[in-house]
Amino acid sequence: MRPSTDLHANVNDGDERADARHLPYFAHGWRHDRADGALVLVHERTGTTLVEVDETATPIRITREGVRVLRRLEDMWPHAPWDAESISVLAGEERPLRYLLLARLVAEGDPPPHLFHVLPWELVTRLAGQIRATLRGPASVPDTLLRHWFAPAGSRFTAALDQLAAGLRFGDAIAARVGATALCGRISELEAARVPSSTREAMSLLLRDLPGRDPLLTPFASRGARKLMESSDPGEEPTRVQTMLAPAADTLGVRRRPDRLRKPPFEVEAVVTSSGVLELSVAARLDPGRAGSVAEVYGVVVMRVDVGPRTFLIPLEQRADEFSGMLPVRLPSDEFDVDVTMPAIGASEVADLREEHLIPSLPANLPLPALRRWRELAAMMSHDHALHALLDRLSGDVL
Repeated sequence: MRPSTDLHANVNDGDERADARHLPYFAHGWRHDRADGALVLVHERTGTTLVEVDETATPIRITREGVRVLRRLEDMWPHAPWDAESISVLAGEERPLRYLLLARLVAEGDPPPHLFHVLPWELVTRLAGQIRATLRGPASVPDTLLRHWFAPAGSRFTAALDQLAAGLRFGDAIAARVGATALCGRISELEAARVPSSTREAMSLLLRDLPGRDPLLTPFASRGARKLMESSDPGEEPTRVQTMLAPAADTLGVRRRPDRLRKPPFEVEAVVTSSGVLELSVAARLDPGRAGSVAEVYGVVVMRVDVGPRTFLIPLEQRADEFSGMLPVRLPSDEFDVDVTMPAIGASEVADLREEHLIPSLPANLPLPALRRWRELAAMMSHDHALHALLDRLSGDVL
């Protein structure tokens, strides 16, 4: 907020990050209005007028119809009815107003999905098309920026889309890979009804193109495309694993029972053993000649495998056209599902993981091949990354 009589006054009296809704000064008597085409707050008793500004301290423009919609909303905040006419009016207002209104409603209420359609989704539709064109040929470069406008919709998938576009724009294959990976993961968290159908269709087409660049994204991109188009096909179901083994009879040694999950190109084998260990193995076979370029942008491919509510990290080794890895973990006491619900990550994402994220995947009985993969990853991390200390702790147990 800035006093309308002094365009050079400090925003929020110098505390630019302060939220006026939480300040006692604005607790009573204020109402939105319009002055010189800009959105203002007016104190009904004193007449004091303050200008609403965007994140660049620029006054937010608004129409008279927009003010009338805001006043109706204020009378019932945050439970005002949202009719087609009101939504049409808001959709024509400036982006900062639409963004701030949705952000405040999400923070304080429960806006219906169709209200999010007033956000500038045409930018997402355009950028999705630009990225598809770039993936098909270097003559086109994506130049649309999404910025923060879609944060109220949740899942942060547009931030991942921006990162994918930036990687393609500047020829940074690793940044583009990280953005595509995040996009496939975050789409699963999106409430699709908040996105207009035209944008969902554009995003679905883009997701279906991504495996052509990175085949490890195949099951997750397909799942996201189905979700956006509201397909009834759930895709591959998780594998239910029983912890009880058949009676030993005359069998000597450790008894084992394998269960398999297939989500091409991934195959996960979960082996229940009578020694109380669950052996998780992951393999991904790619078309000839693809694995090398994939390994280059991942550094080390790290698969995320869900065992019940827990997620384990398994670094994979490349051999010819196949990636594979294995991790022994403690066998849960009850039956459980094994699944892969999130895309594989690489060195860039591991660099952001904290110690608590890594510890479950670094047991004392870690096999030597897996330890070597982890050490390869550690060599790509900063000297103070938690992975170094965790691996040093393991050395005496494994070597």
